[in-house]
Amino acid sequence: MDLPINDYELRVIIEELERGGRWELRDRLLLVETLKKDGKPYKKILREEYNIVA
Repeated sequence: MDLPINDYELRVIIEELERGGRWELRDRLLLVETLKKDGKPYKKILREEYNIVA
């Protein structure tokens, strides 16, 4: 994902969304984080399997 944040900042955002009950957005960002950690081609997977442009 081409955002000006690092992995730590992404984790902080996900945790804050959990606290605020914003589950849909949290789930999408958690998916991105998981795919990145697994070393998978996350942009391709998000686009082709989830119809999410990252």
